Amino acid sequence: IEGSGNFHKVTEASGNLLIAGLLRLFNVPEATYANDLLVSGRLNIEEPPGSFGGTTVRVMNDLKLFDSGLFGSVALKVSQDSSLHVGNRFEIGESTAMIDGVVHSGSVDISKGGSLCGDGTINGQKIANGGRVKPGGSPGALTLNGDYTQTPTGVLEIELGGLQAGSEYDQLVVNGSATFEAGTEIAVTLIDPNPSDCLEQLFVPQAGDTFDFLSAEQLIFDGEFSDLVRFTNVPLGLNLGFELSFPGNMVALEVTEVTGTPTLVFGNGFEGDGCVP
Repeated sequence: IEGSGNFHKVTEASGNLLIAGLLRLFNVPEATYANDLLVSGRLNIEEPPGSFGGTTVRVMNDLKLFDSGLFGSVALKVSQDSSLHVGNRFEIGESTAMIDGVVHSGSVDISKGGSLCGDGTINGQKIANGGRVKPGGSPGALTLNGDYTQTPTGVLEIELGGLQAGSEYDQLVVNGSATFEAGTEIAVTLIDPNPSDCLEQLFVPQAGDTFDFLSAEQLIFDGEFSDLVRFTNVPLGLNLGFELSFPGNMVALEVTEVTGTPTLVFGNGFEGDGCVP
């Protein structure tokens, strides 16, 4: 399928299907693809404005995302109240999957150059991140029901814009084990809590502020977990000290020291994680 189009009814399609353009599935009760679904353009699974029902898409075998460069980096968008069922493997190549609804898959593989973001839920036995996981839509919370493994090329991006988990700072919830292999990274970024104003001033945490950014039933890692964490954009002139603690199933980052005076930067560009519709 090339070009752009809207589909309101799809019952079943056999064979492999390649989407090279923009395909929007509107409020389809159920669309089924009997084999592989390949996306090098963009696929939106959504409900139209004013609708009270979502769209359900079933891919009986593999779903693979690639970046054609034609529609930005987002190759797949699953809106709230919509769902995607993948029978075998969901592979995110050099593209972005924005999940605000629910995805069911046997396994999820995020390759180097690929990104998973959104406020939705991923149900999969194994979720492997060799690319980037960005909870929320800047900021927000992403839930993974399955075992999460972050490989050496993988990055977990956490944004801090306030003190409320899931709405002012990012949170990744793993209902399973979370494994961080050697060489992997947790990148913490300060963002503007009020991007609509004209100041574009970053949120600056204070000593004693705590951020429960990760929840997992079991945490597996080598060495010091704090060695994986780095701040990406601390304003010039400001120094932040932090410690990690592990209350219950949580990983908490506590700011222990704030020294110096931050420089106000206009047009800093840190208003979100780039997860755009």
